[in-house]
Amino acid sequence: MIGKTVLAVLAVCLAVAIARPKGLKKERRDMILKSRNHGFEKTVQGDCPEGWSDGSSVGLGCVFADLGDADVNEPDAEVVCSGFGEGGRLVEIYNQDQMHFLQNMLGLIENESLGSMGGYIYWWIGLNDIEAADEFAWPSGNAVNYTNWDVDYNEPYPDPANEINCVQMQSAEFWSLLWMTYYCDDTDSLFPVCQNTIEEKQLTSKLKAHV
Repeated sequence: MIGKTVLAVLAVCLAVAIARPKGLKKERRDMILKSRNHGFEKTVQGDCPEGWSDGSSVGLGCVFADLGDADVNEPDAEVVCSGFGEGGRLVEIYNQDQMHFLQNMLGLIENESLGSMGGYIYWWIGLNDIEAADEFAWPSGNAVNYTNWDVDYNEPYPDPANEINCVQMQSAEFWSLLWMTYYCDDTDSLFPVCQNTIEEKQLTSKLKAHV
């Protein structure tokens, strides 16, 4: 009986020891303060609404970095994206081509509009393990066959208490949009990346009606 009690205490201590502190994002000791301007190329609007980027060439449809809804938690970010009309959602990423598109798109936005943040920038995506611990899923139900975890920082982060359920991308300019898990109610330096995969011209008309 004593042995089981000791094991239970050790298990609790271990969970506390590896838990990620609430409200404190992991420290990047390799942070480079000088901008890494990688020569990002301007994206095209195509048939997407004004302010959106045409990601149809890589299967993303229309994509929007919503700088107007800064510092929102993940549930609110999802609501923001769904508010852009039928098919609106936080972006889902299925392959490396889509990742490259987003890195170019968001890297340019960081250079032009968020330079004062010095790389301390995070972007919400749709991936989460809310339904089942360590079983990350896209809200659409599409398979998770591609990931971009920050493995050098032990991502996805150990989460025995199942409290760290949402996924953020780190700065495109500084950290190549590497993925990290964090609390879904985090609002620190976060922006939604919204996506709509319905036919672009249809989306444009829907958004005009929405306004």
